[in-house]
Amino acid sequence: MPRLALRLPGDYWDSYLYMGYLYLFELAGSLRVVDWDRLVSTAQVPRGLETARLHAFVRNDLLYPRRTVKAARVAPETFQRLADLQLDISRSALDAHTVIRQQNPFPFPHSDVAMYGRQLLVGSHDGVHQAECPFPDGRRQSSNLAGAERRWDGHVLAIAAKYDRLAIAAGSDGLREMPLGVFRDGSAASKDDPPARAKINCTQCNWVWMHMYAGGPEPTGGLAQFDREDPMKRHAQLIFVKFESSTELFGENGFSWAQGDRICMLSKDRLLIVRFRDRHTRQDFSPLEARSESETDTLGDPIAAAVGVFGLAVEYDTKLRVVLSNGSTIELEPPARWRVFPRSNFYENHIHFIQDDHLEVAAFVQDAEVQQGTKLVGVPYRRPVRQSHRSKFIDDPDNVF
Repeated sequence: MPRLALRLPGDYWDSYLYMGYLYLFELAGSLRVVDWDRLVSTAQVPRGLETARLHAFVRNDLLYPRRTVKAARVAPETFQRLADLQLDISRSALDAHTVIRQQNPFPFPHSDVAMYGRQLLVGSHDGVHQAECPFPDGRRQSSNLAGAERRWDGHVLAIAAKYDRLAIAAGSDGLREMPLGVFRDGSAASKDDPPARAKINCTQCNWVWMHMYAGGPEPTGGLAQFDREDPMKRHAQLIFVKFESSTELFGENGFSWAQGDRICMLSKDRLLIVRFRDRHTRQDFSPLEARSESETDTLGDPIAAAVGVFGLAVEYDTKLRVVLSNGSTIELEPPARWRVFPRSNFYENHIHFIQDDHLEVAAFVQDAEVQQGTKLVGVPYRRPVRQSHRSKFIDDPDNVF
């Protein structure tokens, strides 16, 4: 099934979806915050396609059946009808559902954005900056973001937040670990420089269970492994144990990346995928698939990659290749920027593509037809368990990987 696409007009540097609000970093220097749920409802569709629009762009958790909630199942042919449409958001609708538009309080241009504990975190050449989101209890408010506080002054290429910590890909400064605010056990975070957990050239980072993965071109990738200070307490402090390189993990070199319980490597003409299981102190590194990617040598070296529920995406000089969880492959012209939302609860099936004059929100719905227990490509879908004030699941749950 082809991707479903929703287009928003404008010139953007980056975008981020969090708890029902779309954060748009505009090239003109503004930060726009939009009520996403209401904005999507303005995309005109024929009668009978409203539920498909909701499942694709607002509530991807409804794609997966559950016993406790009766939700209408959308047939694949209905999604196909929606995919055949060109869904465009009008400029007037975008303005009407904008709840905040202000001067961007963060350094521009930035390298990456993350949301955690209702904090907006931005990494750039000027370090890591943090500001509180203007919707602390999920209700609509009109207050702007306060000034951003600089938490670290090092050069940042990518960030990822979990377990009250921020993983930082700091280029030649390695993989860094920065505490965020106050830990859930009540202890205060250190104000010292974030320690290096891997002294390598780190261009990407993410979380594999409670461990940090440093991703990038060979031979820089690897897993920074942690243990809980008290294994019996879920939110106990994490203690760094060791760093294991991707060469040690896979037995060969290549471009590697990770998310959830999946660690991936492109090595020569093969895509290698392994499952990393972690139950407290028990760990298991299990090969899942070696897939031929013989065409990749014509695309050049990989630049960036991500894995999510929908499958995985790899950016090359000339193409962006998306390998879906059902095994099909899509090749696209590389956008100016793109991002996925693997730790969200409603947008795990999204890829945001920043184009020259618009943002395309692409939704992939094929994963609902894939058996999650035996899935090879992509992170298995796991239903979140906690809810926020708006009767929505919190969008940064530590209980999901």
